[in-house]
Amino acid sequence: MRNIIAAALLAISPIWAAAQKNSLFADIGMSGGVEKPGVSATYNRQLAKHFGAGIGGQVYTYSVNNVTGFNNANQTTRSLFGDLRGYLPINKSLFFLMTDLGMDFYKGSDIYIGPTGISSTVVHHNGFYTGFGIGYCYRMIKRGMGPYISVKIVSDTYKVPQYNPVSMAEDNTTNVNATSVISIGFKF
Repeated sequence: MRNIIAAALLAISPIWAAAQKNSLFADIGMSGGVEKPGVSATYNRQLAKHFGAGIGGQVYTYSVNNVTGFNNANQTTRSLFGDLRGYLPINKSLFFLMTDLGMDFYKGSDIYIGPTGISSTVVHHNGFYTGFGIGYCYRMIKRGMGPYISVKIVSDTYKVPQYNPVSMAEDNTTNVNATSVISIGFKF
């Protein structure tokens, strides 16, 4: 049901965006070191001449579970986020800066080394998503519809329990994993 609603929203979004002062950015891209492409869609409303805000979602594959000495396989990560964009229109070009803040949704695990030196797997779920990037859009019509390319850095921040030998107790360690993404898409 969730996928049907998402598909319906994506299908009507270009019509809705063209009728109002709204934009839909839809793209496909590659994240660093991964062979599997990802997708992203962002609804954005222009609040001022050079500034917009919106919401979006994406699915990319990158390593979200790294611990020193261990490297888990790449994992598909879904994200929902709030989006802020700055615009710089020049003739038929539109340059934009983007900042995304939200949440990653996945099931992950990390290797945990306990006080006896025995390792075990500790499951953690979800993380805080951030994305920063820059893009260029060639506007085919005055309203701004056209193809674009963007480059961004996306990251996942999450906590993992870890044994602290100094305090001889468990505490949480914050881990951050990031990757670069280059994407091409269309702005409706």
